Amino acid sequence: DLLDSDQSVSDVVNTNIATNSTTAVTVMAAPAASHTRTVKSITVYNKDTVAATATVRINSSSTFYILVKTTLQTGESLIYSSED
Repeated sequence: DLLDSDQSVSDVVNTNIATNSTTAVTVMAAPAASHTRTVKSITVYNKDTVAATATVRINSSSTFYILVKTTLQTGESLIYSSED
């Protein structure tokens, strides 16, 4: 058997999302039925004046899988790339 999925291609470039450090932010919404999505890269930058905790997670059918959780000091970045 072959499980085939339609992988529509779209570029999301320079999407700026602000957070209040309390509520989770959805960076990419779930795909339509029978579609898949691949995240190529995510950059999280802390421009606040205090440290902030950044958590990157996947929501798979309401089950959350944490990929990375770290504290970013002021001016620090967290960079995820599927190329690494």
